[in-house]
Amino acid sequence: MPRTALSLPLLLATLATPLAARPASLDATLAGRTAGAPRSCLPAFLGDRGSQSFPGALLYGGSSSTIYLNRLPNCTALTPDRVVVIRSYGSGPCRGDIVEVRERFTPVPVGSCALGDFIPYSKPRHRAAQ
Repeated sequence: MPRTALSLPLLLATLATPLAARPASLDATLAGRTAGAPRSCLPAFLGDRGSQSFPGALLYGGSSSTIYLNRLPNCTALTPDRVVVIRSYGSGPCRGDIVEVRERFTPVPVGSCALGDFIPYSKPRHRAAQ
């Protein structure tokens, strides 16, 4: 039985954040971070932190030092002004899970896409002065 995850904090944060207050581009959001080895799944607690959408991409775990990028190049319905509902078949989002894209203020689905690999992007660690 699939588990549909649309966390209330994610939905409320998405609805409460003005579009102008969001990062202008995916490149600006990833600036200063280093890409790591791709992962096929994320732990459930990272998926529950919510996601941030960009045209053709989702970011997970935006408040931590490491964020995870999932590129969805053929997902034309995914834009910053829409929300996502993830149909997950495991404990957290995984490659192959279905992302349903919906209009922001209505439950109307406008498209769906399959997740790919999750690429971690980490902030550089600062060493303490000696």
